[in-house]
Amino acid sequence: MTGLSHTFPTRRGIGSQVSHYKREQGLLKCWTTQMEVQLDRLERMWREVLAHEAWVRGELGASIDEARMWTRAPESRLQCTSFKIKRVSWSELSNAAFWQHCMFANIPVLITMPSDRQENVFLGALAKEWTLEQTPRGQSPNTEPNRYLVNRGSILRSSYAECVVPVKELMPDGEVRELREKVTLREWIERDLWRDPALYLKDWHFIKEHPHADLYTTPPFFREDWLDLYYRELRSYCDDFRFVYWGGKNSITPFHTDVLGSFSWSMNLAGSKHWTMEIPTRQIIHTCDAAETARARDAAPFLSPCEQTFTFLQESNEIVFVPSQWKHTVRNLDSDVLSVNHNWINGANVSFAFAVAEEELTSMESNLAKFGPEVLAGVDAAHMNVLVRACCSMSMDEITVLCLLGILTSLKQIIKLQVNTVAVEKDVSSVLMTASIVRARETLAKCISRFAIYLESEALERLCTRVLSWLENSKLFN
Repeated sequence: MTGLSHTFPTRRGIGSQVSHYKREQGLLKCWTTQMEVQLDRLERMWREVLAHEAWVRGELGASIDEARMWTRAPESRLQCTSFKIKRVSWSELSNAAFWQHCMFANIPVLITMPSDRQENVFLGALAKEWTLEQTPRGQSPNTEPNRYLVNRGSILRSSYAECVVPVKELMPDGEVRELREKVTLREWIERDLWRDPALYLKDWHFIKEHPHADLYTTPPFFREDWLDLYYRELRSYCDDFRFVYWGGKNSITPFHTDVLGSFSWSMNLAGSKHWTMEIPTRQIIHTCDAAETARARDAAPFLSPCEQTFTFLQESNEIVFVPSQWKHTVRNLDSDVLSVNHNWINGANVSFAFAVAEEELTSMESNLAKFGPEVLAGVDAAHMNVLVRACCSMSMDEITVLCLLGILTSLKQIIKLQVNTVAVEKDVSSVLMTASIVRARETLAKCISRFAIYLESEALERLCTRVLSWLENSKLFN
């Protein structure tokens, strides 16, 4: 899912711009009325941390050195020669390795799942019903992995056939628009809309609309999700970033970076996709020094050196991890391609969320200042928050709360380690949580400093200051 430009593209039309602004204004007003309840929950979390203060300080102290190693270099620097993404079996990838070498290093990876659907514990009964196994013609299952197609008959017979689904159309000028007419899943199938490469059923909030549907289970590597936690715990799931995609052959998602600097993971249930990724400029090194190249490879074991833009194929039963701010485009290769996708934020990339919002805010302030300092001074906090939310999907208040919620959640998870009797798991989890707190603490301090004049809740600012002071007084983060 992509963000919007704060300039609101002119082709949207003035009426559409005003409508979009009013929608964001209404959402933000609803959010601010819930602020007291949200802060009450955060206060309770903070009191629970303080009730176990000695244990938390001890665990942070034992993990801080290793956690600093994980977070010292926010992103790996990559040699720009010939790039190739690495495929890793999910059974060979530990949670700690994924955190350190993919999320904290901000490096993509392609994760292969069991080819036998019965062994794939992350696929629910519904996913297995909605897909058909197809052995390639002239090939045996032992020489080439089996592929899967969408079982349209099963979907038509299901209770979801009458659901209204979001269908997007790719216009000749490259803009993506949602169809004006309402389309049900049955119509998508029976009218053969899926055959049109310009149409794409995407950004369907299937899990939000059908929370009890047994479609899939989130793999463990992606479960530390502060964005989902925020909407679940503090916003009663008024929104979410979990989607189902279904497109026909040659339907595409244009080049984009994901919303709010988030990570994303995409799992193909059926069909294959062609990906093109662009390495962010800040992660490229231009050097022929052998020692520097070796260091770059050591820092990014899941990625081989390569060109700035590279391509790869994603088959059925494979998951692509897309790091923050890696621009990408995806084209569907089969007649039916069904996939699930999550955008998520945690301690490894919350700094990107702040950076995206801060960049938009700076641009807005610069544009307003052109009309004179009195114009910028006359824009109230609520208006600026609406504009930032319209561009980034979250306001400055919301990003600050997200960061605070993540820190408190990580501290609470450290408390839970008291009853964990497996020493190795305890040590790894403690380092993971401490590393998240290290990165999020820095980001929360930046939020309080940069967004100070725009935060609409003084109580939020006070709570953030108390948490930051406690972390600083622990003498672990100095």
